[in-house]
Amino acid sequence: YTLVATYYNAMAMGDRDTIVGLYDGIPENSLLKIEETAKYIDHYPTLEIYTKEGLTADSTVVYVFYRLKFINHEEEFPGYETLYVCTNDQGGLYIKNEDNFTEEEKDYITTVTHQDDVVEFNNRVDTEYNDLISEKPELFRYLSELDNEISVAVGVRVAQQESGPEEAQQPESPETPA
Repeated sequence: YTLVATYYNAMAMGDRDTIVGLYDGIPENSLLKIEETAKYIDHYPTLEIYTKEGLTADSTVVYVFYRLKFINHEEEFPGYETLYVCTNDQGGLYIKNEDNFTEEEKDYITTVTHQDDVVEFNNRVDTEYNDLISEKPELFRYLSELDNEISVAVGVRVAQQESGPEEAQQPESPETPA
């Protein structure tokens, strides 16, 4: 639970260093998205964890049900995520990036995720989310617009990083000569 709570607190704060420390590798674009998304997150008021044994003795498949509260919104948005938690050589826990999964791990997680108890856990989230969106369709529009804003902001940051520090620091205005 401590690892998961630390992860979600870091997500809410956009704490790049903590998230990097919790993973066995995470792409820069994912970190940028986390940082941009955090600008809109108030907190995660609910975290429920359901676990299944991993493929090996030093791993666990973790299903996290959460509620997310955005800044300036009363509603708590339900969601869930699957994490693959492993033990490192020093005995510490880390989240394995799905890009680093072996084929056997991918197949195993898919199989476990389709077991009745896990499907029931995940269906609860789907039902709660669909009920919320049905009651307040404007929230769906908000989530769509937010996703678009975050994607644009990440794209701008990637472009700034790729253009180099000189261009990234120049003010963006029509008067700036090209």
